[in-house]
Amino acid sequence: HTYTKEGLLTKLNEFFGVLKEDTKLDGKQYAQFLIDEFGLEQPRIFLIETIVQSFKEAFIGTSDELLARELALNIWNYVDTLKMNE
Repeated sequence: HTYTKEGLLTKLNEFFGVLKEDTKLDGKQYAQFLIDEFGLEQPRIFLIETIVQSFKEAFIGTSDELLARELALNIWNYVDTLKMNE
């Protein structure tokens, strides 16, 4: 299932909205960075590639891990699609 940029932005915003008060700050900041980046007309793919692994790792061992993994996979798929179309 491949998302559009807008679809990913929606999913990221939903994810950010369900994060708990005690979610580690780095996880929240990675999520916010991805939201900001996907909100740009031309997201900087090289930055997204750099951050998405750290985003996923920030949620390992938390109740949000599965959602973060799924989001990271969807982001990678989106990036791969963009690269094929270059």
